[in-house]
Amino acid sequence: MKNKIPSFILSLFILGCFIPFCLQSQSGNEAGLDDEITAVLSIQDLITLAEKSYKNNPDSSLYYAGRACDMAERNRDDLSISEAYHMMGKSWQKKLKYDTAIVYYKKSIQVLNDLKENEKLAQFIEQLTSCLKRNGNYREAIPYLEQALELSRKEGNRLDESKNLSEIGYNYYVLSEYDRASEYLNMALRISEDIGETEYTSSILNRIGLLNNRLGDNKTALEYFQKSLEIRRDLNLEDKIAGSLSNIGGVYITMEKYTEALSYFEEALEINTQLGNHSWKAINLNNMGLVYMHMEEYNKALNHMQQALAIKRARKDRRGMIFSSAYIGMVYEKTKKFDLAIEYFTLCADLSKEIGAMDQLSACYEDLFRVYKEKGNYKLALDYHEKFFTMADSIFGEEKLKIITEIQTRYETDKKAKENELLKKDAEIKHSVQNVLIILGSALLLLSILLLILFRITRKSLYKNRALHEQEIKVNELELKNKEIERLRLEELVFAEQEINRLQKEKIENKNRELSAITMQILNKNQALSDIRDMVKDMKGGASEENNNCGSILSKIDHSDQFDQDWDQFKKHFEEVHPRFFKSLSGKFPLLTSNDLKLCAYIRINLNNKEIARMLNVTPDTVKKARQRLKKKMELGQEEDIGEFLLSV
Repeated sequence: MKNKIPSFILSLFILGCFIPFCLQSQSGNEAGLDDEITAVLSIQDLITLAEKSYKNNPDSSLYYAGRACDMAERNRDDLSISEAYHMMGKSWQKKLKYDTAIVYYKKSIQVLNDLKENEKLAQFIEQLTSCLKRNGNYREAIPYLEQALELSRKEGNRLDESKNLSEIGYNYYVLSEYDRASEYLNMALRISEDIGETEYTSSILNRIGLLNNRLGDNKTALEYFQKSLEIRRDLNLEDKIAGSLSNIGGVYITMEKYTEALSYFEEALEINTQLGNHSWKAINLNNMGLVYMHMEEYNKALNHMQQALAIKRARKDRRGMIFSSAYIGMVYEKTKKFDLAIEYFTLCADLSKEIGAMDQLSACYEDLFRVYKEKGNYKLALDYHEKFFTMADSIFGEEKLKIITEIQTRYETDKKAKENELLKKDAEIKHSVQNVLIILGSALLLLSILLLILFRITRKSLYKNRALHEQEIKVNELELKNKEIERLRLEELVFAEQEINRLQKEKIENKNRELSAITMQILNKNQALSDIRDMVKDMKGGASEENNNCGSILSKIDHSDQFDQDWDQFKKHFEEVHPRFFKSLSGKFPLLTSNDLKLCAYIRINLNNKEIARMLNVTPDTVKKARQRLKKKMELGQEEDIGEFLLSV
């Protein structure tokens, strides 16, 4: 019987032979060929084909993924069904059909939710949320990001947790919910810094900078952007360096430093052009156009902005199209081409509604209000200003009642003027005009009075603030002087205390030296007496008269008062060094005799038995027995050392 070639080897051989050909096939004639190929391929082979072909030929990828899905459904292979749906989503996204891609991504995740494939589920959710963002569906992406966040926390993956928190925060930023955006971004930053993930930390810093820039805090925004740029330069992340440069340039526009802003945008544009990063290239062109607009170089401004809008349209980037159309509308407004300005501002508003960018929609309403006001169409101007006011109040909580009152007054005045023009004669029209002038004059007078009052209040407030500031400076100076005086006083006290301690230490050391000298003197003297006693004893064996003399000498040595004098001198110096020793010892052990106290003192200064015997004019054995009796009186255990005990008294 002939050996059979294993089926999986045959599949791989066919896959290797036909992949290059399949990737080059035209969509019109590949179906029949694919039917022949895929008939011998497994589900995973088809998914692999779809993965390899979706970038260069998304139609082929869709075909292979569809065949894989059919086979997986027949086999009831849920994991492969999910993977096939996912590949369909990637293929549709490559074709820039975001709505269709989102449908397949959601199907993939719906199937995968029932399986315990958390790692793959997190990857698929990331792809879905990326597509939702590209399509401008920021609100819809948040629940999926929260699901991914929960998965990362269960898995203990702190990097993914930080990334998900940052993505949720950024989506809230786009949706103008700045309090939530700040909360999530700062949580992400803390985790990223804790785990030392510097590259992703730079991205979070960048997003926090964007948030502060949107809230008008240019100084803080610039600090975050500079920190992000510093990290990215250290890591040589060229594409991200360009992003930081662009954001810093945006802050300088807000600060009206147009030359500095332009230099940052030009550097960013050069990097993105080299890298082929079209999305960021469009952002750079947009921003450069904005700078040229502020510099009143309107042709350059329009040229850059139109290039940016073309790139954003080609990529179907609705959020990018919002900014481009808004900037173009601003240029047309500056050049008094109000109809064109209205056209682009309206486009901006429609796109903002679609993706839920409330801050941009509010800005578009303000732009339309401004243009209609310039055209003299006060009714529409008032309508758009009311929309702007309502939305801006919900986002920022600011009111501009003065502007609304002015528009309302102009609108009512214009309406009355037209009615009077149609209904009344020349005399009545003149009277009406006089009334209008009186009203305007009164309004101007009232406005002047209000401005004067405001000026006086402001000036008074400035004077008061200046006086308070000067007082605060004086108080601070006085506090500093007092602190310096207190510091010097404390230093003097510390120095005095150190001197006292030093003198006390020197005094104790001197007393110890004196005590040691006296002890040695007594020991030496007693040793000399002991030697004399021995010599006399040796001489005692002679004549009876000499024996009597020797006995007399020995008696005088043994009963000399000198021992008492030695003890008095020793005790005096001992009590200077250890003033409460005898009193404390007698208080604890009232049965101790004077000889016991002497023995305690000698033990306290660390004399051995032989030295104590010489001090007391007794034998070492006598001292040893005296120590044992002393331990009993003090109720010390057999293993306890009497010397260590007396050191603690």
